[in-house]
Amino acid sequence: MSFFEEAQKCFAAGDLMRAKVLFNQALDTGEQMAAANCQLGVIFISSGEFPSAIRHFEESLVIDPAYVPALANLGKIFQSAGCLTEALNLYDRALKSDPERSELYANRANILVAMAKHDAAYADYEKALFFYPGNARARSDYLLSIHYVDIKSDAEIFAEHQKWSDFSHHPAEVLRPYKHKKIKIAYVSADFRRHSVAYFIEGILHFHDREAFEIFCYSDVAHEDEISSRIKSSDLSWKSIVGKSDDEVHEMVLEDEIDVLVDLGGHCGTRMSLFARRNAPLQVSYCGYPNTSGLTNMDLRLVDSTTDPGEKDEFFSEETVRLNRCFLAFCPPENSPEVSAAPCIRNSYVTFGSFNSLSKITPIVISTWSKILRRSPDSRLILKCKQFHDRFLKKDILALFEKHGVSGNRLDFLGYESQLQDHLELYSRIDLALDTFPYNGVTTTCEALHMGVPVLSCYGERHVERVGLSLLESCGLHSLCVKSAREYIKTATNFAKNPQVLVELRSKMRGIMHTSELCDSLGLTKQIEKVFRENIKK
Repeated sequence: MSFFEEAQKCFAAGDLMRAKVLFNQALDTGEQMAAANCQLGVIFISSGEFPSAIRHFEESLVIDPAYVPALANLGKIFQSAGCLTEALNLYDRALKSDPERSELYANRANILVAMAKHDAAYADYEKALFFYPGNARARSDYLLSIHYVDIKSDAEIFAEHQKWSDFSHHPAEVLRPYKHKKIKIAYVSADFRRHSVAYFIEGILHFHDREAFEIFCYSDVAHEDEISSRIKSSDLSWKSIVGKSDDEVHEMVLEDEIDVLVDLGGHCGTRMSLFARRNAPLQVSYCGYPNTSGLTNMDLRLVDSTTDPGEKDEFFSEETVRLNRCFLAFCPPENSPEVSAAPCIRNSYVTFGSFNSLSKITPIVISTWSKILRRSPDSRLILKCKQFHDRFLKKDILALFEKHGVSGNRLDFLGYESQLQDHLELYSRIDLALDTFPYNGVTTTCEALHMGVPVLSCYGERHVERVGLSLLESCGLHSLCVKSAREYIKTATNFAKNPQVLVELRSKMRGIMHTSELCDSLGLTKQIEKVFRENIKK
C-alpha cells in the first residue's frame, strides 16, 4: 500500500496525526502531490492552523491549477476571513472544472448572500438543488437567505420549509415521556462559543433550577474558546458531538434519556437533520432561527406575542408558544468598556451606524439610509461587518450610496475585530444605530443598547422583522420603533436635528437596559421551565 493510500485510510478513520505524517511522506516521494497537499490543508483547518492550510492548498494549485478540492477549500478560508471577492473567484474557477457539483454552487450562493447579492445567490441555490436535490445543507442555507428580502408570501415560505422535511425521510413519531425525578433538558448547538447565540443562552444555562432539571449541552463546537470553557464549568453535562453522525447523537440522546431536546440553530445550525427524527419526548426550536423548522417532529417553537402576534400560526409546523415577555434575554459581556459621551458633542454632527451583517443591508436599506443622510447634510454613517475586509466589496457598496446621492467621504467602513473589547469600543463613535429591515438585527441591537447607543428599528408583520420591536419594547423604548420606511427616515432626521435627545438617551440607556426584562435571564428561564413542565406531561 502506498503512503498516500495508507494516509487516506487513516484520515477516514479520524487518525489525523498519523495521516499527516503519511501525507508528508507521500509528498517526499512525489506521490499524488496535488491531492496530498490538499488533504494536509484540510487537516490543518481542523486544528485551526489556517496559514499552514492556505500554504498547502496553494501548493496543490501550483501543481494542478484546476484541482477542485483545493480551490473549494481555499475558497472557504477566504470566505470565513471576509475576503469574499477572492473566495468567489476561486469558486468560479472550480465550477469551470466541475460545472455540475452541487456543493460548489451552494457555497458560491452563500458567498453571494454575504455580499448582499441575493438574486444571484438564489440562482446558484437552484443549480445546487438541481444537481443534488437531497443537499440538505444547501436547502437550509437557501431557507435562511429568503428572509433577507421580501420576495415570497408566508404560504410560499412555509412550503419551502416543508420541502426540507420531505427530503428528511423521517415520519412523525411519538416517544413516551421518561419517568425521572428531574426533567432532563439537552441543548444542541454549534454556538457554545463567541457567537450571538451564546449571549442569549448562557444566562438560561446558568439559571436553570438544578433541583428540578438536569442540564446537558450537546456541543457541535469544533474550536472551543473562553465562552465554551465558561459554559463547560457550569453545573451541567457537556457532551461534544463534533464529528458524530446523527445516528450516533440519536443514540446518545436515548442513552441519556433526554426529556426535552432543544435546537438552538434551526436552519442556521448544523443539526437540523437530527431533529427531523424523534429523539426525545419533547423537541423544541428556540432562539437561533427566525422561522419554522418545517419538521413534523419538532413540537414547539418559543417566541413572544410581539414577534409573533398570532395571525400566522398556520404557517408553522410547530405549536407556537408565546412567552409572557420578550423571548430573549441578553447577557452583557463581562469587562465591557464604559459608555462614552455621545460623539455628537465633540463632533457637532450626528453619526449614524450599523454593525449588522452586509447580508441584511439590501438595496432598499441603502436607499433609505441615503435619504436620511441627504436630509441630514452634516451627518455621517459608519458601517461595520466582517465583509468590509474585502476592498472590492467596499467599493461596490460605496458606489450604491453614491448612486443615491451620498458622497463617499460621509461613510466609514470598519471590518472585524478579533477582540470583543475593541469591537464594543467602536460603539463610542455612533450616536444612533440604524436597524436593518426586513431582517432586523438581534445581537447588534443588544450590544448597541448595552454601550449606550439608541437603536432605531423599522418593524413589519413577520417574526424576522419584529425582533427589533420586541427587544426595544422590553426596555420601554417603543418610541424607537416605527412601522414604515417613511417614519424611519423622519425619526432619524429629527434626531439629527435634535442631538440633545440622543445625548440624554445615551446617558441612561445602559441602566434602562440592564434593569429591564431584556437582561432578566432568571425570569426568562422560569417561564421556559414552566413551558417544558406543562408540555412534557402531555
